[in-house]
Amino acid sequence: MIDSSDKLKLVDFGLARVMRESMARISGVTSPGGTIHYMSPQQAEGQKARATDDLYSLGATLYDLLTSTPPFHTGDVAYQVHHTRPQPLSERLMELELSNDIPAPVEELIQACLSKDPQARPQNAAEVLAWLDRGAPTALVMPPPAPPLPARPAMIVTPVSPPAPVPPAEPEFVPVPVVPMTTGRSSPRFWIAAAIVLLAGAAWWWKQAPDSPLAGPLTNAVPKAVPQLVVGATNAAPAAEPRNLLPTVGEKMEATPVNPVPVPPAAPGTWTTLPSLGKGRVRATAVWTGQEMMVWGGGTEGVYFGDGFAIAPETRQWRAVSLLQAPSARAGHAAVWTGSEMLIWGGREGWDLANFKENGGRYQLSANLWRPLSAVNAPRHRSEMVSVWTGTEMIVWGGQAEKSELLGDGGRYHPATDRWLAIASSPLAPPRLMPFAVWTGEELVVWGGYVSTSPNCLNSGFRYHPGRNVWRPISQSGAPAGRAWGEAVWTGTEVLVWGGTADATKATCLDDGAAYNPATDTWRPLPSANAPSARMMHCVGWTGQEMVVWGGMNRSRSPLDSGAT
Repeated sequence: MIDSSDKLKLVDFGLARVMRESMARISGVTSPGGTIHYMSPQQAEGQKARATDDLYSLGATLYDLLTSTPPFHTGDVAYQVHHTRPQPLSERLMELELSNDIPAPVEELIQACLSKDPQARPQNAAEVLAWLDRGAPTALVMPPPAPPLPARPAMIVTPVSPPAPVPPAEPEFVPVPVVPMTTGRSSPRFWIAAAIVLLAGAAWWWKQAPDSPLAGPLTNAVPKAVPQLVVGATNAAPAAEPRNLLPTVGEKMEATPVNPVPVPPAAPGTWTTLPSLGKGRVRATAVWTGQEMMVWGGGTEGVYFGDGFAIAPETRQWRAVSLLQAPSARAGHAAVWTGSEMLIWGGREGWDLANFKENGGRYQLSANLWRPLSAVNAPRHRSEMVSVWTGTEMIVWGGQAEKSELLGDGGRYHPATDRWLAIASSPLAPPRLMPFAVWTGEELVVWGGYVSTSPNCLNSGFRYHPGRNVWRPISQSGAPAGRAWGEAVWTGTEVLVWGGTADATKATCLDDGAAYNPATDTWRPLPSANAPSARMMHCVGWTGQEMVVWGGMNRSRSPLDSGAT
């Protein structure tokens, strides 16, 4: 706290305990202290708290003070804390239309504190001070674009003696002289100084009390059952038992989601046939909800559909998705899963290049209903574009419009604010349609796709970092043959590319694929034994352990209602 003479005071920590009890009453989740918004992934898992956990909390607190929101504050916060890279502060401020001139070294420090890997964070308060000391006013320029999760700059750590024990009365701390407070209490440096002093006190406290109850394990969340979905009559399977579902946007987390389990890169993999739905279609979309693959839209050369179905790999039974206030029929649209909603946008309602859409809908699984998705400032209407979910927003890019015009721009939709931000075109990302694309947790990876010049189906790609607005190419060495109208999934370590067509006329279909590792920028082939029949325009999903392939069409353009995992 700060008194009238701008002196810092370390006050009772009972507030954290009160907040903890309040959170438990609201969500049914108990924790060793604080809230998930400010806890490191390791502390959230119940591991013994260490200094690097304090540094994560410092970064989350500074992020909140400087932008008005914690790093993760909507949707499935627990999942994002473990798997999603925090949105850069400058980008969050722009999104919220706030003005706050944050020095680049400060933003870099906060992002380093929020690293998932404890070794990538500053290791103690001395490193934080050393980092800030190196950020002289003449150096406040963002460095050149770097690969994702850049290695933390080498720190010069000056050993420091622990501060004297805090007396039980009202201890006073002199403001840190190396971070002058020249612009009042709203200055970023003021808050950084305050947090560093508090951090030093907290570090001493941890050292003096290693067996503090705050270092104890998390109590497992008690899942909450939700009402059963209303299943339509068309080809509907018997209703499933109530399941634990992820929280809706803005809700407190009530059930711990199942974290993805990456498949080891060398695993050969196997395929298992899925039952027929009896309603084959192409250009449909698919999302994985954590328990089911949800297919929506698509059609045939004569009819486009405005319905959807979901299948759980364990039961291998289809069920219908609600049509209440659903978007109009379409295909070639964007679709992502946010953790609680399926977002649908764009596409077109005809086999010919006509009736393009620039609207969409949001399907909330827990309520089994749809609501409109804002069209204000949305990208130009299009179909066959890239669409991914970053943890906080949907990115759409590329695709085509009337007269086969290929597009190289896009937009970013933020469901928490129901608003769009534009993505400008770049010479490093030439226009294309129907490429393979995934979100890795930090970058959009785009590969393959169709262009109007020869060779029409590409075996090249690029990576886009939205926070830095940087594009860069990916390796072609060992990549599969060029293709488009296929699909890809992200396993947690690799991009799995499968199927598609290798020619502009779609006279051939492919039944092979490959895996791309962004960390090493290398490719490896996928197994071919028991793979689904050759197809294109199919849909895929990732269960956390398996890739699910379903639908699409063969070389004779017959819709397929089969698939495999």
